Amino acid sequence: TNKWCTEPAYIEMARTALGCRIELDPMSSPEFNLTVRAERIYTEEDDCFVRAWVASTVLLNPAGGLVVRAWRRLMDEYFANNVKQAIWIGFSTEQLCQLGNESVHPLDFSSLLPRKRISFVRHDGYVGAPGHNNYVIGVGIADDLFKNSFTGRGRFGRGRYSINDDTPLRHEGL
Repeated sequence: TNKWCTEPAYIEMARTALGCRIELDPMSSPEFNLTVRAERIYTEEDDCFVRAWVASTVLLNPAGGLVVRAWRRLMDEYFANNVKQAIWIGFSTEQLCQLGNESVHPLDFSSLLPRKRISFVRHDGYVGAPGHNNYVIGVGIADDLFKNSFTGRGRFGRGRYSINDDTPLRHEGL
């Protein structure tokens, strides 16, 4: 199934990185939102690809099979200044390969490669860590805040769009 929710500990770290507010989760369900507590969600029936992603903060754990499409949409909305900040939870580092031809890649932002696999909650309540490694991306989030929010969880990286004290808050255009 492609219906998995990020473990609560990582959701809380993401919430911290997003200024304690998750405004939009564009790939969610009412059940998963009991944990995420986003102000707005889009369900499978809502079709997030036809809905507006205008939000200060977004938490996105993309559904399997929709990773490339979801990344492109997030990047379009970010560079159009419709999404200010986002945390992208990658279910598998294999996604980084799938996104390898994108003009803006997840590793162009602040990144975390956790030293321990993230547990996910399946739609039927089963909790487990997948048999592969995960990753977390901070889009539009100051590098220090991203690192402090996920401290002790693994190895951090900085890409060309990472934000630090010397970086303007918005990157316009590609």
